[in-house]
Amino acid sequence: MAARLENVRTAKFSVWQDASASTAATSSGRAARAQQRTDKEAQAAQRALLICPITDLTSFIPAGELKNLGEYLAEQDLFDVKSPTCTIKEFAAAGRKHANAIELQDRAEYGDASTNTAAKQTSLELATSIDFHECRARRGSAEFWRPNENATRLPGLVAFVDTCLRPCFFASTGKVTIILSNAGDVGVEHVDHKFKDLVSEFVWLQTGVGPRKQFFVRDADGTKHYVMKHPSKVDTDNNNTNKNEDDGACIWFDDHHSHNIDTIDEACYSIRVDGVFSDEFRKHICTVGTFADGSVQGAGLNAVLQAQRGVPLSESATLSLQTANAKAHAACRQTQESKTDATTNVVDALRDELEEARRRIAKLEEALTEKEKQMIETKVDDPPPLYLGPPRGLCDDSLFCSRWAESVRPLYELQMGTENMAPLLYSIIRFTKPEKVLEVGAGFTTIFALQALCDNDAEVDTYQRLYRQSQEGTFEWPKLNWVNESYMQQSGAGYKHGQLHCVDNIAHAGTTAHLVSTVAETLGLEDRLRFTEGDAMNSDTRDELMDELGGEGRVGLLWIDFGDGDRLDEVLLDLGYWDLVDPNGGLVLVHSALTNAASRAWLTRMKHLAFLSTSTSPHHAHADAGASLDVNHRSSFFQYGPFEILSLLEPHKMRQNSVTMIRRKGPCVQEPFEEPIFTQYA
Repeated sequence: MAARLENVRTAKFSVWQDASASTAATSSGRAARAQQRTDKEAQAAQRALLICPITDLTSFIPAGELKNLGEYLAEQDLFDVKSPTCTIKEFAAAGRKHANAIELQDRAEYGDASTNTAAKQTSLELATSIDFHECRARRGSAEFWRPNENATRLPGLVAFVDTCLRPCFFASTGKVTIILSNAGDVGVEHVDHKFKDLVSEFVWLQTGVGPRKQFFVRDADGTKHYVMKHPSKVDTDNNNTNKNEDDGACIWFDDHHSHNIDTIDEACYSIRVDGVFSDEFRKHICTVGTFADGSVQGAGLNAVLQAQRGVPLSESATLSLQTANAKAHAACRQTQESKTDATTNVVDALRDELEEARRRIAKLEEALTEKEKQMIETKVDDPPPLYLGPPRGLCDDSLFCSRWAESVRPLYELQMGTENMAPLLYSIIRFTKPEKVLEVGAGFTTIFALQALCDNDAEVDTYQRLYRQSQEGTFEWPKLNWVNESYMQQSGAGYKHGQLHCVDNIAHAGTTAHLVSTVAETLGLEDRLRFTEGDAMNSDTRDELMDELGGEGRVGLLWIDFGDGDRLDEVLLDLGYWDLVDPNGGLVLVHSALTNAASRAWLTRMKHLAFLSTSTSPHHAHADAGASLDVNHRSSFFQYGPFEILSLLEPHKMRQNSVTMIRRKGPCVQEPFEEPIFTQYA
């Protein structure tokens, strides 16, 4: 055991030592620069190795044992829910179903919930009172778990844990779980917990027999590190270069790191064994493991792991900090030696660039007239310039900056098909300036709508401020005469603080609606969001929305993305969502109604109604509708009133591939809405 641990420690840091030795012999000129590039590449490779969150333990498992285990489990029909071999439960992560699971233990004090109905009820009642921190801390405790019928039915797996894993890694073992992923499952990217005073002691296994999970763990920079990228390929970036793929994989990672699987084509499984690490193996993990950011009482998570075996935390903290400082000083010395020559060259180049910049500034100063200088000096105390053009994010923290995009990324799901719809919705809201937006079906588009409302505030607020100053005579700008004065003079100073009212029951299998509030808070947009958790098809939910909207409940834009295309008339007319939309130019946007049979009939009928409502004169509307429509359609004609309709198609997609835009043109056919005329030409 000790020899294996030392071999892994040596391999972990060998590339760094080689890179340090090579930098000691740098020469001058072109050869020196070439050597520096080589050194930097080696150091970059080593840094990637050091930050890899996955610690490979496969070499500790006796040769062939993982494969033998895989062949044994292949005979057990693990995925056959009708098979009496095992009882399958739901495996949850981040409050949602992640996969199915076969658990080989039940909590000892609650009885076997899989066979005893009374015990199951007691287990459910008592489980709700258990502190989550305690559950995580006792996950590897042998006293907390006892074997259930699944363990009896899978003796080969129990024997593997006792004979192959426990001698290598554990002083004792607790819970053993087989995590089942069906074909097409996407899982839930998650962290297991966020406790800074607790580090999980477990190993994760993949047998190497049958389809493999494309399991990844993200490092602190958000980069994915895979255990196996493909059934026939081992990830050479993660310490697995010399491992026979048929032997499977055994790893540890700090489950404070985010992790998940990529979608695969065939059902597959992995195994997690929780326990209490042996003293020797715990020291090994503290030395070579990569821990997530976080600390308690000044100690890193590696010191926390060490403290879980009784080492006082203060001593662990001191040891951790001393070790970290020593490594940091050594790394600085090595880096400084390798960069000395390169730094000299960079400094010389920067000096040349600085002199050139000074010469250019001198020429520009000479070109300024005395009058221009006076204008610059007198404008120092003026208000900030007018906000125009692209969103603030182009230079701040909105749609076009990397921080914003990174914050929104957890909301994106490919199967929802809104990667193009979301920025289009942003642009429509920016263009039409609705004060209230109602969204049925939350997710990726929600944050784009919120950001659009926020950016509208900034734009209109600037116009209002300059308009007031122009009226007071403190600001002159000839081009301001194209501002709509009646809009600026509205009660409440015109458009101010747009609100998004959102309803979702958070029941869709691939939804990210449950993350919307968290991301909105991260971006400082939470005060604009009014989230109602409920079924939009329920009249009680509709009444709750009316209370939230207040007054007549008018919204400038209604965005519908719920997937029940054959129930659109029910939503819009029977439940009254159509009446929530401003009849004088309000917009209704419906996602993916163009190319699916469920909503195509509704869309065809709406196009016909739109033609009749906008192409006939008001006093002929009744006669035209009565002559061309049946009784049901005639009723819809008068309920909808006049409107315009347009559908856009994403031609490269077969699903989630369109948006239908409906613009109301008045409360009824007899009272059509027309936009005012402001100018003669432009």
